[in-house]
Amino acid sequence: MRVRQPTFNREQPMPRKIPLQMIAFIAFIVASAVASECVAETPSTQSDLESHIAELAKPYVAKRDHCRLTIGVFQDGQRYVASFGADQPPDAKTPDENLVYEIGSITKVFTSILLAQCEQDGLLKLDDPISEHLPKDFTVSPEVGAITFKQLATHTSGLPRLPNNLIATWIDPYAKYGADDLQECLRTLKPNYPPGEKQAYSNLGVALLGYLLAEKKGESFDSLVRSTICEPLGMPDTTTQLSDAQNARLVAGHAPNGTVASNWNFDVMAPAGALRSTVHDLLVFSEANVDGKDGPLRKALDRSQESHYRTKTENTGLGWQILNDPASGLTIHWHNGGTGGYHSFLGTVKSKQLGVVLITNYGDDFAGDSSIDRMGFEILRAAAVGSAEQ
Repeated sequence: MRVRQPTFNREQPMPRKIPLQMIAFIAFIVASAVASECVAETPSTQSDLESHIAELAKPYVAKRDHCRLTIGVFQDGQRYVASFGADQPPDAKTPDENLVYEIGSITKVFTSILLAQCEQDGLLKLDDPISEHLPKDFTVSPEVGAITFKQLATHTSGLPRLPNNLIATWIDPYAKYGADDLQECLRTLKPNYPPGEKQAYSNLGVALLGYLLAEKKGESFDSLVRSTICEPLGMPDTTTQLSDAQNARLVAGHAPNGTVASNWNFDVMAPAGALRSTVHDLLVFSEANVDGKDGPLRKALDRSQESHYRTKTENTGLGWQILNDPASGLTIHWHNGGTGGYHSFLGTVKSKQLGVVLITNYGDDFAGDSSIDRMGFEILRAAAVGSAEQ
């Protein structure tokens, strides 16, 4: 049985046809299909898991010229990282875990954790309407002002996927879209449906969320992510602005046809998809989300993982998508990301102290290819089952 896992997010300048309300259901179907196909060969040891990962990666990179795929697993305090494909960054001695990629919409999880931390700090409440926290001279329509912070973080704001005054291009689509453009858009915009009524993925909504949080804290979005999340957790390579040394480790992105893709740069839309990172940093992030240890972000991380919007087909935390999989009994918190030349997947299972990260330098989403997401779910399931058998 071959089931394709569609990507549910993205920063793409063009909307996809699959509505967000179908994602949780589709993800469950995919996870169940993966389980039925892999039961007989579930890895039972670390060595078996590493071999299984290599078997999954081999056909993926074989079909793509100049492909680089880096996969990391955190489980019970141990880490495994491997990179597949022929290409190396300029410094061929760079360890696999320190290769730098664009991670796209996984950025939204970080933006939502910033929201949870602001709540912990007493700066706002999730159910506050944003009209109570607008910067001076930043005017929005009354309908937009009534949207709550939680609705922005759960894609239930009613805002469209993209700003109506964004000139959509496939090459670096967000670089020139700034705060003045955002205000122009929101001054007269009315939501597509009453906030809280239903869920529809909105890059605009999360960008607005991050912008408001950064303004409230008096920092840039990049500075706020680094000071609130990356520095406390020890994630030095997660940033929107790469240093020269980090650029030397950046793997060149590729469009689905194999041509080199332009990197994406962001202004006010940064909270929706601007972060670059490494598998090392995302494994550190995964560990912090599943280990339950006390720390400066413990309450915010736990708050983000709670279910904040749930229907028969949807389960969403703050930023996280939550898959409750009856086939395995696992509760998976996950998100994926895609830009013009990259595709990423991050999934965690708290009950198994497990995190899985995959990043490739191919913009699969633009070809409707969900291989990375399917691979991520399969590795999560295999590692979780293998852990139970040891």
